[in-house]
Amino acid sequence: MAHRKILRFEIASKISRLGAAIGMVAMLAASISGAMEIPTAAPEKEGFSVERLARLDAKTHSYVDEGRTSGIITLIARHGRIVHFDVYGKADIEAGTAIRANSLFRMYQALLE
Repeated sequence: MAHRKILRFEIASKISRLGAAIGMVAMLAASISGAMEIPTAAPEKEGFSVERLARLDAKTHSYVDEGRTSGIITLIARHGRIVHFDVYGKADIEAGTAIRANSLFRMYQALLE
């Protein structure tokens, strides 16, 4: 009986890993082909304040200017449309390379004790 349970778990685990891999490949293929173009909209049309978005930019830019982070990309979407997109800072500080909209980077979470 325990053997069946283990076998079912192993099969389910393999199926879920296969499904995740297929999903990632499909997303990658769609993004490479450019088929996943996300429409944009004016912030006001989606209920956002342009002034507040400007304040958001100023605050996130200050993190870069103060040296708290090297670069920031912000994207805000509502109802399937991008209403705000901002790129600021450096992708590589030593080389002086600016961060781009399509820059790839690792995301980490700091563990606070």
